[in-house]
Amino acid sequence: MTYRVIKYGLLTVLTILTFYQNFPFGDYCSGLVEALSFVLMGGLFLISFVIFLIIDLVKTFKKKRKFDFIPLAILTVFLIGNSLLLDNEKDKFWTDMELVGNVEVGDLRAAQIVLYSNQTFSVRTSYVDWSCTYSGRYSIQDNILQLERDDLEKETDNVFTNKYEIQKSDSLLIPLKSGIEKVKIKKLAQHRL
Repeated sequence: MTYRVIKYGLLTVLTILTFYQNFPFGDYCSGLVEALSFVLMGGLFLISFVIFLIIDLVKTFKKKRKFDFIPLAILTVFLIGNSLLLDNEKDKFWTDMELVGNVEVGDLRAAQIVLYSNQTFSVRTSYVDWSCTYSGRYSIQDNILQLERDDLEKETDNVFTNKYEIQKSDSLLIPLKSGIEKVKIKKLAQHRL
């Protein structure tokens, strides 16, 4: 009984920790440390799985016990779940993107804004070795995009602000505050904005 609790518990906890690390919610930053942490937890999961598999195979063949398929089910959830989360790392897969825009900020830095159909947004600033994502809600009134977050300028080093004029004809978001770069719209769902 104790062996099974340890086996299921360890595999489940490692699976949940990797899901938590890769799930895109709220504000988060990721980089080399997070990648190494994922490799470490994933490696611990795989080593634990192989050890438990060998023990279960020995028990199956030597002691004529039934093979335990639950670790295989946990492995399947681990692989499929993390594959889906890593494939969709940069966006919220549970809602549609309404607008995607980029800001040109230099050779070693990139910035992107995404508006989602559920009235939320994410702003991502990326460097060579790490990136940060900030989220919030937005509203649009009279072609003015209001990002309902007052600390965007501080958090993004003045790359983004919280009010933009939407110019569909030029495919631009024009900041209403001076000193902030324009956002070039890459994708726009015409029927909603």
